[in-house]
Amino acid sequence: MCKCSKIRRDGTSLIFIQYCYTSDKRTLLNTEVAIPPAYWKRSRIAANLPEIFGDPEALNKRLKAMLRIVEDIISHAVQKKIIDLLTFVKGTFKPDVGEKML
Repeated sequence: MCKCSKIRRDGTSLIFIQYCYTSDKRTLLNTEVAIPPAYWKRSRIAANLPEIFGDPEALNKRLKAMLRIVEDIISHAVQKKIIDLLTFVKGTFKPDVGEKML
């Protein structure tokens, strides 16, 4: 998700992965990827993103890798019967882990 209400001075907004454990228990995980909100379409970065903000294909690939990592963290936590899943996911997820795998 890209929050249009949280636009930074440079005109960009951070993209977050939202994990919803229940309807009232959820958290946002900062991907550290920032783009102008107008280029966030249907949970993807639009192909016409200006070059100054990065390559949209590479950024989407990076976001997809981060999403898979979050899914793996959740699967691991469920398997290990970790009680406070939200705290575990938020404390374990690091956005740069996906970069190291690409």
